[in-house]
Amino acid sequence: MKHALHQYMLFVTIITVSFLGGVLSPHAASATTYYVAKTGSDANSCTAAQNASTPKLTLSGTAGGVTCLQGGGDTLIVKVGTYTDGIDPALVTVPSGTSWANAVMIKANPGDVVTITGAGFLSGQYIIVDGFVIDGSSLAIGDIVYMCCGANHIRVQNGEVKNSSENGVLGAQGSTYNEFINLDVHHNGRDQT
Repeated sequence: MKHALHQYMLFVTIITVSFLGGVLSPHAASATTYYVAKTGSDANSCTAAQNASTPKLTLSGTAGGVTCLQGGGDTLIVKVGTYTDGIDPALVTVPSGTSWANAVMIKANPGDVVTITGAGFLSGQYIIVDGFVIDGSSLAIGDIVYMCCGANHIRVQNGEVKNSSENGVLGAQGSTYNEFINLDVHHNGRDQT
């Protein structure tokens, strides 16, 4: 009887550990931070761009910083300066995150003034754009922050959107649940002088 009870307790322990192992097992963290700086080079690999001293040079060039982002949890930190390339889906698409807690983040380096003069066309979901001055004064076309193609759960925060000849921020039909937080949007539109 004692042997049978021991086997039963061992069986219950194995089943419990197996169940909890499947439910509570930690997932391998795959979030990675990459850097872009005016002193960088797009010849640097994405592995090198994980180090702030060997960053990429552009945001969305064919080998720019956005190309390093793989998905949820990844962050691209952009250092001080003016970037003319913006985020152009003709060159590269920002990958989607899976939730606000596991979003893809593109952010200005804390304390740096980072200006983007190229348009930002965003699609996908759970993407956070944080801390940029987005200036459309040098663009031939209008909309400078454009949510397209069913974009949802995109958050643009802690920045400024200005000087577009048309719309500073535009959400196309089908774009839902996007957020604009602590964002100064001004001097946009065809009628501005």
